[in-house]
Amino acid sequence: MAENQSTESNNGRPEPRRLPEKPSKVEKVKAEGRYLRGGIGETLESPDATHFEEKDLNLLKAHGIYQQHDRDIRAAKKDREHTLMIRARIPAGILSAEQYLQLDALAQEYGQDKMRLTTRQSIQYHGVIKGDIK
Repeated sequence: MAENQSTESNNGRPEPRRLPEKPSKVEKVKAEGRYLRGGIGETLESPDATHFEEKDLNLLKAHGIYQQHDRDIRAAKKDREHTLMIRARIPAGILSAEQYLQLDALAQEYGQDKMRLTTRQSIQYHGVIKGDIK
């Protein structure tokens, strides 16, 4: 039986799930990430930083931000132009008209006039540049 599955104890109640003793690489990064900050703030403040470092990518994902590059441009890894995809959740998949208009305004300002609705109750903004997030 896998370590994280619950089992029945002697009294018929399920025992709580146990986490694996050895944390995954992602869990280790989160634990060492200064409450999910890592080096994200320093990268945002640095005008010379064109993208986020590898060590901060999993922390960005915890905030709903994903670093991407244009795959059509075949550049060396260090010369790639990076953009960000930002995902916003829509609880229960329900938006008021006012909420939709606010999300649409964000798309016009930061998401290249585009916002993608997903089948997982989210909105995605692609092509956001590093200088536009705080």
